[in-house]
Amino acid sequence: MLKNITSITLIFLFAYIAQVKAQPICPNGVFTPLANAPAAGGFRTVVYGSDVYCIGNQIMTQSFRYSATTNAWATIASMPTPRGDFGAAEVNGIIYCLGGYTGSWSNKNEAYNIATGSWSTKANLPTAISGCYAVSLNNKIYVIGGTPGNTNTFFYEYNPQTNSYTARANPSMPRMHTNLIAFNNRIYLIGGYLYNGNYQNTNLFEEYNPSTNTWTMRPALPVNMFNGAATIYDNKLYFFGGTQTAPSWTPLNSFYVFDFGTNAWNTMPNMPFSRAAMQAQTINNEIYLFGGHINSSTTTNLCYRYTCNPCSDTTVNQTQTIMVSDPSFQAISPRIYLEQIDSLTTLIGGCDSVVHRYLQYVFAANYCTDTIITNIAVTDTLIISSLLTGAGQPNTINTIKAFPNPANTHLTIDYGNYALLADYTMRIENSLGQVVYSTSINQPTATLDLSTWTGNGLYFLQLVSPQNMVVENRKIVIQ
Repeated sequence: MLKNITSITLIFLFAYIAQVKAQPICPNGVFTPLANAPAAGGFRTVVYGSDVYCIGNQIMTQSFRYSATTNAWATIASMPTPRGDFGAAEVNGIIYCLGGYTGSWSNKNEAYNIATGSWSTKANLPTAISGCYAVSLNNKIYVIGGTPGNTNTFFYEYNPQTNSYTARANPSMPRMHTNLIAFNNRIYLIGGYLYNGNYQNTNLFEEYNPSTNTWTMRPALPVNMFNGAATIYDNKLYFFGGTQTAPSWTPLNSFYVFDFGTNAWNTMPNMPFSRAAMQAQTINNEIYLFGGHINSSTTTNLCYRYTCNPCSDTTVNQTQTIMVSDPSFQAISPRIYLEQIDSLTTLIGGCDSVVHRYLQYVFAANYCTDTIITNIAVTDTLIISSLLTGAGQPNTINTIKAFPNPANTHLTIDYGNYALLADYTMRIENSLGQVVYSTSINQPTATLDLSTWTGNGLYFLQLVSPQNMVVENRKIVIQ
């Protein structure tokens, strides 16, 4: 017979060990490796649908197509003229490749028809240029480039319908190896360098209005930079990597975002790798990064997807004490152990957040026996003291009990003052996050028949608010 057994106190200590300060832009971005490109390259990229066309590589003609849907590569017809550092842009299913470097500066314009998989030659540029970038806007293509040793920058508008060029106003500073991005009927020029006997980097950021043929200065990049990777995501300009050294390149892992709403640059956490002349494209609300240089003479075939959770992070600190009655606990007193859960997903502030949580269980019991005890059943009662918040009402506490825990043939839930839980839901999820039981709370108690349940082990008892937020999440064991 078992006498004088004390109640057991189970203390749950929640420690949110990583408190992330809320950031206005993408606080939870992740770089995920993709399938490697078939060859290392400093190629140019163009998006068409969910495919990315990677064309050229230094002075080679190789070309590939990447499917963001299948994460797979395919070879396409090679560009007729081997070259790199050209401008590439798409209009009506045709990719135009303008200028570049073939061993000398090029004025070539060759077009790839996506539907037929074939190349054709278009009218040459008025000037041979290299270090080019190009964008399409309103069914026209804008290309900018220059020639080392020449203080000129060449900026042209190409009309595919007439196969003709118009010289446009040059930006404030002659430069090449910039980035050219189209957004909201404007064109943006980012960084670059001028060679006039010495290499001169710049952090200039300029906006071009095609309607007025004028440039406007925008806030400068935080650092001088050329050969970064730029793309538009979430109505903002994302700018990855680049280099500040020429002619020998030292790629950077820097990462900046320009917010057009606030007209300001934001410095982001560094990339996990360094890259120059990488290509960035946005597909289906994700950013894809391709190839580039890992130093001045070596390119890479590594590719990544950057996924951003635009929700702001919320820090929540909470300590709760749960009393568990256990008249026949089979243990040696005292018993202490530590368990860690690393990936509890909760809904915080409207955002899905992964919370790192520590749970510390402390058991203390005194035993007095006058016979040998065998086959003692464990019949814990799980008690949840839940803080409830109602619109325009003061916070209230309600206590919910679930027993036995571990459970075998049945589980009883006592909702306490269940009137406080109007419109709340009690549900049970298995360890895979699948809901196996759910019910609205409209009675004092409920008993679940577990005899037909096929899966034993760890489950989670969850109290869900009328706003579909999990306000309590506790473990139960079904044997």
